[in-house]
Amino acid sequence: MSILSVSIFHVSKSQETMDSELCQAVDYALNFEYANALTLLEGLRQDSPEDVRPYLFKAVVYIQFIVNCKNPEQYKGLFFENIDKAEEYAYASIRIAKKLAKKDNENWYANFFLGGVYGWKAKYYLDAGAKWKTFINARKAKGYFEKALKLNPDCFDVYYGLEGYHYYAGTLPKLLRFFLPILNFEGDTKRGMKELNLARDRGRYSKDFAAYELVLIYLDKEEKREDGLRLALGLGEKYPRNFNFQLLCAEYYHYLGKDSLARSTIDQLESKIQDKFYTELSDNSKAECHLWSGIVNLSLNQNEKAQDDFEAALNICSSEALKSQAHFLFGLSLNDQKRYQEAYEHYLKSLEYEDYFGFHHKAQEEIKKLKKGKLIAEN
Repeated sequence: MSILSVSIFHVSKSQETMDSELCQAVDYALNFEYANALTLLEGLRQDSPEDVRPYLFKAVVYIQFIVNCKNPEQYKGLFFENIDKAEEYAYASIRIAKKLAKKDNENWYANFFLGGVYGWKAKYYLDAGAKWKTFINARKAKGYFEKALKLNPDCFDVYYGLEGYHYYAGTLPKLLRFFLPILNFEGDTKRGMKELNLARDRGRYSKDFAAYELVLIYLDKEEKREDGLRLALGLGEKYPRNFNFQLLCAEYYHYLGKDSLARSTIDQLESKIQDKFYTELSDNSKAECHLWSGIVNLSLNQNEKAQDDFEAALNICSSEALKSQAHFLFGLSLNDQKRYQEAYEHYLKSLEYEDYFGFHHKAQEEIKKLKKGKLIAEN
């Protein structure tokens, strides 16, 4: 990467030193070592108080808190405090670069980080369910990433940002995809996958984020699951404290028909999260662990153990989608024991909660089967 002038990013450290420490902060965050990441980034902020990067990377750490930790509300203000500062200094950097007519050297860098600002805002609003704000910020991010790439074709981290818009827009229903070009927001899953792989192979800051995204995508693609497992195992080895990577390995083992390995992986994870290191791990994350433990037990025909897991998940989770899933799975386990009336009650419960994963449809199908077979007494 180019050496940036002090007039643009006001850095007191060399570019390579700054980049190295930013990458270290990313590694800390991906290993759930948030305190270490924030300490390092705060030191960079104090050294370079008008540099966009420490603020942006602190915002990225705080969004990890929001997703993975208890009491996410306390971190939302910190996320916006830092992301807004990053936005302010990124715009200032662009203005200075234009004034100094240094468009081809330094302005690409400012555009890249401004794209990051809007990309992570889009991520926040997506998780919050604010679809319009997600779209507005995603479109802004896409524009700045494209400017950065035009000015510097070797900025491979840009592809992690662009992938989200091309791949996920490409998964939308055809009717919605028809209108996307009008909004400068075209969808193309193949292009998105290519971009993700470029970011994973050649990105500096985003390579492991890109690998994680591929792991999530490959989980739903039967022909890519062996590749996804290899990526998940690699991430789990590099970041042994990351709860999500460990659980994903278990999920892959289950989908690949290796339930004994899935069972041992979940057992290790359940033991690990009892450690005080995971005190702040969100209840929803722990509920996911119980859910997958139940799914594996169900696959191993251990229905009573599965029911204990689903009950444990329901007792601690606040996510409506997880509750819908847990009740549906609980119903399946009871159905296998021919406890049809109890199963029916859980299917009905599944329909009471908001659903993101298609469990309403599955519950309705099971209810139809029970009614058709006259296996239940309806109220």
